[in-house]
Amino acid sequence: MFGDPRRRKRLERNPLLLTSAALLVLAMVLSACSRKDAAQPPAIAAVPAYETPTISAQVTPIITPVPTATNTPTPLPSPTPNGYWPDTPEQTAAHSLLGEQSGVYGFVVMEANGHIVSSYNSRTPFVTASTYKVVLMADILKRVEKGELSLDQQVWLDPALFDKSGGDMYFLWSDSNTSKPISELLYAVGAWSSNVSALTLLTLTNPDALNQTAHEIGMEQTYLFANPNELPYWPPQPGVDSSQEDVDAAMAYILDSYQEEGWVNLTTPYDMAKYNLGLINGTVVSPWVSEQIVDILLDNAIRDRLPAYLWDIPVADKPGNLVGVVNDTGILFLDSGPRAVAAYSEAVPDDLQATEVLALLGLIAAGNTDN
Repeated sequence: MFGDPRRRKRLERNPLLLTSAALLVLAMVLSACSRKDAAQPPAIAAVPAYETPTISAQVTPIITPVPTATNTPTPLPSPTPNGYWPDTPEQTAAHSLLGEQSGVYGFVVMEANGHIVSSYNSRTPFVTASTYKVVLMADILKRVEKGELSLDQQVWLDPALFDKSGGDMYFLWSDSNTSKPISELLYAVGAWSSNVSALTLLTLTNPDALNQTAHEIGMEQTYLFANPNELPYWPPQPGVDSSQEDVDAAMAYILDSYQEEGWVNLTTPYDMAKYNLGLINGTVVSPWVSEQIVDILLDNAIRDRLPAYLWDIPVADKPGNLVGVVNDTGILFLDSGPRAVAAYSEAVPDDLQATEVLALLGLIAAGNTDN
């Protein structure tokens, strides 16, 4: 692959793989259907010390008080414009799996000290889908920490947002035209990928602020609500862990998305892994903000990707989907220490197959390379 044409074919289907995929989809449906009867979520944690919150009885996410400790910079690997090619079993397994897929895949795994365990299309741009919401969460919590917003602040849920989203993963249609606290909106965005909550929180910020927050975190190639033709790194170039074929396919998909919407949300697997590394080390805005995001993502209700086969491993992750896009980004809390993981795909012909591939990448990220 690196410099050579890569093989492009789907994994051969077999009854066991198809059965596992079907069971995972069924589990998702049952999980979503049980939303109405589920217990109320744990509240986002107590607000910063300078506020006196009155958290609504329905919202249980607790936000812990803001600590006074000074941030310690997150350790990062030495930047290399051409990407990385680690000499690890995880790299070998990921290369073998992803080199056989149709579409474009990206994968990065980092240890808590910034050591790169696996890297594949690390600097290739990908459409974020709903994973952009982790940047939104960081931006809103930054405003809470500064005192610009408060967690118990009520925000109106515009009925038009329910119509635009075709309903919601978290809120019911009867919740439209009511007000909910920011704490609940944050929980719904992170744990249930609520589009209504995300669109509502977007009214409290703006694209420039979101991009500034992303870049402050260290996400140098992440641009939200962007015109790709105006980006400083456009057109992207292939590197050690990528190919011209993948870069061309990624560009074509991204430009089609931009033409359809008039904007596009872009990131790279490396940027998203750096975000997760910041969560591990408490430097996504601050230790307090990082803690709140991790607590919410540990409750993620969509478990069919990175966590799918990791039944005994805590995973804090945020998945995302669009047509032809299946993504997941998060942290695996292994006995040996946490790992930051980003698994992305675009221009894939079969979303169900891509979901299974990301589930297998979860196993690889956890060090299970013999499957």
